[in-house]
Amino acid sequence: MSITKTEMEKPVGLTQSDYASGIDPAFFPPLHLLIAATFMDRTWHEYASLRVAMHTGAEHLSGGLAKLRARGYLEYKRIGQHTHWRMTRLGEEKLAEHLDATRRIFVMAEELRAASHRISIDLNDIGKKLARDYRAGATITQIAEVRNMTYYGTRLRLLRYGVQLRQTGPAAAPASRGMVRQYRKGASITEVAEEQGLTYGTARRKLIKARAGVRPQGGRGTAQTKIVVATGYAQQRWPAAMVRPRSGRLQALVDAGPRDRSREALSEWVGEVLVAAAE
Repeated sequence: MSITKTEMEKPVGLTQSDYASGIDPAFFPPLHLLIAATFMDRTWHEYASLRVAMHTGAEHLSGGLAKLRARGYLEYKRIGQHTHWRMTRLGEEKLAEHLDATRRIFVMAEELRAASHRISIDLNDIGKKLARDYRAGATITQIAEVRNMTYYGTRLRLLRYGVQLRQTGPAAAPASRGMVRQYRKGASITEVAEEQGLTYGTARRKLIKARAGVRPQGGRGTAQTKIVVATGYAQQRWPAAMVRPRSGRLQALVDAGPRDRSREALSEWVGEVLVAAAE
C-alpha cells in the first residue's frame, strides 16, 4: 500500500494516554512485574518459597505482594503459620494487557530507532549531493533554489559535511607594510584603523593575517575600542553629525573612563559617550 504525501503530512494525533494504553502502574517497579509473572500459573505459592525464587528480601517482597493484592490482582490464604498466594482472574487479565502494551512500545521504539538511522543516512546522502554540486561550481544560492532549501540551511549543511566554502566577493587587500610598522611601533589598532580609514574589526583582522603580533585587548585599548563602537553607532543613528573621536567633551570622557568596573557604571559611561559623539 502506497502512502501519499498528504497522508504522510497528517498528524498522527496520538496522545500520551494512547501510548500508555494497557500499561498498568501496579507492575512498577520491575520487581512487582516479576512477582506477578511468578503467579502466571495461577497455582498457590508459599511465601517462603517465593523469597527463594525471587532472591529478594522480605521487605521488598511483602511490599510488592501488598500492592498487587490491593489492586485485586493477588489473593492469599493462611495454612497453619504459612501464607500462600496466587493470582486472581483479574490479575491474569491485567498482566496480559500490560505485557502486550509493553511489547508494543518496544516494537515502536525499535521502529523509531531504525527510522532515525534511515533519516541519518538520507541526510548524509543529501550532504553528498550538495557537496558534489557545490564543488562542480554551483553557488550556494543556486543549490538552495534547486533543492528548495534556504540559503543558510544549505550553507550549514555544506559546512557540516566538511566542504571548504569559496570566498565570495573580491578578496580583501592585505595589510600594508606601513600599517604593520605603525602597529609594531606602539600604535593601537584604533589609531591604525583611523589612519588607514578602516573599521576597528577590519584593521584587526588585517593585522592578524599579516602576523603583526596583535597585542591582547585590555586597558587603554579596550576603552578605545568602545569609543570606536560608540561613535560608529552615533554616525549611523545621526548621519548629519560629523563625529570626530577624541575631541572636546568626547575626549574627556574617553580619558576619564567609567567611574568603576561595575556594569551600571560602564552602561552609564557608554551612554554619555554616545551623546557626546552625536553633539
